[in-house]
Amino acid sequence: MNKYLFLTLILFTSLTYSQNLDSLYNSLLVMSDHQSVKGLKDVIESTQPGEKCGFGIAAQIRLRYDEFSIEQQNVISEILSRPERQTSIVSPSGLFRIHFDTTGINKPDYFPGNPNSLQLSLDSLVIAFDSAYNYEINILNYLPPPDDEGDGGDDRYDVYISRLGSNYYG
Repeated sequence: MNKYLFLTLILFTSLTYSQNLDSLYNSLLVMSDHQSVKGLKDVIESTQPGEKCGFGIAAQIRLRYDEFSIEQQNVISEILSRPERQTSIVSPSGLFRIHFDTTGINKPDYFPGNPNSLQLSLDSLVIAFDSAYNYEINILNYLPPPDDEGDGGDDRYDVYISRLGSNYYG
């Protein structure tokens, strides 16, 4: 009897584990608005939890990267790589480089309808990043995050503005 219970538990655990891996992968596809989910988007979105921030999904994908198939790893690498953007600016503190597009779907537009939306969006972003860094490092005394060893063009912290699918942010 114990042998059957043990086998059932192993089977259930492995099915749940692989289902979680598939759910993570599908969540990344939906979050990135990847072309492979265009036809299945409504089905996938209806089965996914109502998360808004994509950081947790991306972090879990990175932690479990080796568990995905080679094909999935290729798609994941494409989605999580640093995107090319038209231009960038440096925050007033000099700590952040914000990469963004001035036209197209990835253009920041946090003030729709305002003729100065791009500038207002960028001003708001740089203030938010500098303020968050100051609070976390100088007030809460957290250690600064490690640098990226020059990826993104310099040793500043890189921020890439991208439109994420399904109302995600982060």
